[in-house]
Amino acid sequence: MEFISSQKYKIGINEIGGALTSIIDLYDNKELVHQLDDGGWPCQDVMIFPIIGQYEYEIDNNLYNIPTRHGLIRNKNLTFTKLNEYSLLGTYESNDEDLKFYPYKFKLIIKYDIIDDKYKVTFNVFNLDNKTMYFSIGNHLGIKANDKCYIDLKNNTELLPLENGLINLDNKTFEYNKFYLKPEIFTKYDTIVMVNKTNEVKLVTLSHRFVYQFDSPLFAIWQNPTSNNFVCIEPWWGIASYINENKDIKNRYLINKLEPNENKKFSFSITILRN
Repeated sequence: MEFISSQKYKIGINEIGGALTSIIDLYDNKELVHQLDDGGWPCQDVMIFPIIGQYEYEIDNNLYNIPTRHGLIRNKNLTFTKLNEYSLLGTYESNDEDLKFYPYKFKLIIKYDIIDDKYKVTFNVFNLDNKTMYFSIGNHLGIKANDKCYIDLKNNTELLPLENGLINLDNKTFEYNKFYLKPEIFTKYDTIVMVNKTNEVKLVTLSHRFVYQFDSPLFAIWQNPTSNNFVCIEPWWGIASYINENKDIKNRYLINKLEPNENKKFSFSITILRN
């Protein structure tokens, strides 16, 4: 476990998967991240790479299936480099075992920053292979919340609805622009997948406002309606399983690609303000 901190917040990060485990408000020592003993979800945060969700895909006429949801990074040990008290690097480089599930050699560097009241994550993906590499990437962080909390979608109203667990790419207008985290909403929609038009979404809890900023083409909102004790707002550079998807990864909707020796950065931030 490593920690970074500003004068306002202390962040805990696990070397397994590079997952966030804690955001402590130093004003009153309040924990803001979903904890494992809270129940409702056996995770706290997932760094999503190289696929979103879980599906069988094809590369060069060979079929692959990563055995864990949201890719393979979540169970890998990252090597941490502390830059200073408020910045940290987590690095993972693929190995021969990974090639059985994702046949590209790659390196992923995750940079974590907490400056004043802004938590920022920057993914830097490197293609170490001699062929074009295809991938998706994102984040899945759980923040403590209940049905007295609400999300302001900031006029992001284009919904990609789920049908039998698959995303329908025919956009519909979501019925809310601002909504409380009522269990019946997530019972009805399961995962709310939105087209990102404004690059900003806000979560308001009883104690804090979380202003998410990201330029991903999609974002998802998910919680367990049974426990109703957390919510995940997930930037997606890519997409999970959808209706009539092509198994060939290079033909997937919103897929990212890197040529040999190229790298590309993706980032999101959460500004955390006390109410």
